[in-house]
Amino acid sequence: VFGLTIYFLYLGFSLDVAAFRALMLLPIAAGVALVVLGRPALMRLLGRWGGLDTQGSRRFGLTINQGSEFAMILAATAASAGIFDTNTMLVVVLTSVMSLVLGAWTHHKASPEHAPAPTAASS
Repeated sequence: VFGLTIYFLYLGFSLDVAAFRALMLLPIAAGVALVVLGRPALMRLLGRWGGLDTQGSRRFGLTINQGSEFAMILAATAASAGIFDTNTMLVVVLTSVMSLVLGAWTHHKASPEHAPAPTAASS
């Protein structure tokens, strides 16, 4: 855990945030939408195909709606190998971070204590 913490601190400090441009907002937004909306839909479909009931496939889809820290590690490795330029690495890292934040928020909103109370008509 300590090594991982040091690595992410290093990654955060090594990002060239000054390289951020407004043109990066579209790829970041598209990436976040694909991860936060597209991945759960695909996982839900795969869950149903794999035999889960509707509730189980919904839960399965909602728990897989975040980017991954591994995407950031791969982007940093690709940048250090000269495969990614600074801008590409920044887009991948910001997409991953935004999807982690938005995914955590959707997990919070999808938790049972935030579910709507049953009404008399639905009981």
